Amino acid sequence: MTWPPIRAVIDANVRYPALLRDLVLRAAEKGVYQPVWSEQIIAEVMGALQRDAGVSGGKVERLRNFLLTAFPEAMTDGYQHLTDQMQNQIKDRHVAALGYFVQAHVIVTNNIKHFKGLAGGPTPKTADEFLCDLYQLAPLLLGEIIGEMTADYSAPAQSPQEIVGRLGKVVPRFCGLIWAQWNDAAGT
Repeated sequence: MTWPPIRAVIDANVRYPALLRDLVLRAAEKGVYQPVWSEQIIAEVMGALQRDAGVSGGKVERLRNFLLTAFPEAMTDGYQHLTDQMQNQIKDRHVAALGYFVQAHVIVTNNIKHFKGLAGGPTPKTADEFLCDLYQLAPLLLGEIIGEMTADYSAPAQSPQEIVGRLGKVVPRFCGLIWAQWNDAAGT
């Protein structure tokens, strides 16, 4: 199956919650969309994980290495000259500039208000909106990803319902679609 070439800039705040990060990255691994980020976005994620979540430097470095190795085409440079031209919130202008530079379709961020004032470029969407869009493209695949996450999480083991319940705190509409899919499959 060939997927539409959706290019999505993934803002740092979407990769901060571990379950959400895992889900979004697995969807990229499956080819549902093309992720895009920059060294500055990666540095923001790594800093927040260490500073705010208390993740050890070793774990942060392993995540950084995974992102660079698993998605080498996602790392983008050369957009910086556009940063001052962006009209959105100052601290997120680098994200918008990256989106314009790569002609992204969407900027996935949970800080939508930081991207007001952009015109004619990528559409800012929350992680929930973005995952709902991906679900419309590949509903069974997104359901399978939840199953894969369940199989991979063993300490402690979690059921698919537990994973969706936890994800529901950050992407409730998407999780509603998954629940509906499961109910339809069960014939209820």
